[in-house]
Amino acid sequence: MEVLTSILDQRAKRKHSDKIDRIIKQDSKKLWKGCKILLLGSEKSGKSTIVKQMKVMYRNGFSREELLGYRLTIYRNVIESAQAIVNAMQRLGLGPDPVLLANRADADMILDYRIDESPHFTFSQEISLAIHRLWQDSIIPQILAYSSEFDLMDNASYFLSEVLRIGKPDYTPTVADVLFAQRRSVGIVETQFTLGQLSIHMIDIGAVSCDRRKWIHYFEYVTCIMFCAALNEYDQVLEGGQNRMSESLVHYESVANSRWFRRMSVILCFTKFDLFKHKIPKVPLEDYFPEYTEGPHVYKAARFILSKFIEVSGGMKVHPHFIQASHVVDILPIYGSIKDAILRNALHDAGIF
Repeated sequence: MEVLTSILDQRAKRKHSDKIDRIIKQDSKKLWKGCKILLLGSEKSGKSTIVKQMKVMYRNGFSREELLGYRLTIYRNVIESAQAIVNAMQRLGLGPDPVLLANRADADMILDYRIDESPHFTFSQEISLAIHRLWQDSIIPQILAYSSEFDLMDNASYFLSEVLRIGKPDYTPTVADVLFAQRRSVGIVETQFTLGQLSIHMIDIGAVSCDRRKWIHYFEYVTCIMFCAALNEYDQVLEGGQNRMSESLVHYESVANSRWFRRMSVILCFTKFDLFKHKIPKVPLEDYFPEYTEGPHVYKAARFILSKFIEVSGGMKVHPHFIQASHVVDILPIYGSIKDAILRNALHDAGIF
């Protein structure tokens, strides 16, 4: 009797497997023709960097005109980072090395500097040198130790270290510059690219607070959600005093439990893992999430944060990734998650999942 039961079980499994194979074969053209990915996450979560990486990897990168189109953005990133540091010096009661009196004049020049919105604008040599000298000041490491207490962009160190190159009159941004560049997403931006047989439409919703009615219609045919959360934000606060990580978690929970996303897959990208790795030994996670008790262990801390998101994921299938969005090698595994999400959708539509 047990043998007969085993044989019947095996036949049932084979029948189920064959049914899946038939569906994939019959619907292959529809299955692989294309999909829409809704890209969500808080501001500065690394969403735009992922889109730019996809463009580099699967759309032949950036033309010279597109690279030049980022020049003003990069100038803003440089000057805003330098101004944030000077303002932090004043607020924290710290200042440039008194021996380097010229740095005080540099600080004043930086605070007064304004960028012309003309596409032909370039940095002056004077401001480039002033920022470079300030960045070399011995007080800078001490200022950066307080970076979670003032609004300093994550890639400030990269751009301030490159200011002499960026300040050249004939400056053309590199691909790396563009990947690190940060500008606010406005409205809804759709990027199309091809992954093997797949035609992907990645829809970036510009800000969490934007009017839902403007993008709710995208939900009907979305294949999966890609949600980005910056790991290094666990000790940062918004203007209203709310913890940035907690705010991201609340946003994710509202998405995961929305009626529009029931049984849908979510590619959960925890970005800025490199910054998180450097911060954990210096800034205890338990100071902000007392329930965490594993100490300054990077991977244990990362898994704890993942568990907080999993707890509120509802019925969604979660594909977690810990990434540095500016690194190509970290983006590649996302391709597998996209394919899995498409397959799950097809099987669900067929009544198998």
